[in-house]
Amino acid sequence: MERFGGCDVFMNDVVYRNSASMDLLQIGECAGRLSANLLAETENRIPWRYIRATRNRMAHAYNNVDWNLMWDTLERDVPELYDFCKKMLENAAIG
Repeated sequence: MERFGGCDVFMNDVVYRNSASMDLLQIGECAGRLSANLLAETENRIPWRYIRATRNRMAHAYNNVDWNLMWDTLERDVPELYDFCKKMLENAAIG
């Protein structure tokens, strides 16, 4: 997000918001395709249900998106998810 600017830029740039929205939709879609075993093994660390629910809300009630909440998700939650997935992939490559 540093590449495109901070919260003020996000709030005032519809292209930035649309791009970020699509990213969150894709994350939610991917979360919905994970195996039941992986979901069960990692649900105490990653809120998969919340991720999928966020995707559904955005896809079906787009005109009611809380942009401040989305910004918080992008700034706080997405980096945590990225780090988690990166570690999972690194461990899979080692194992």
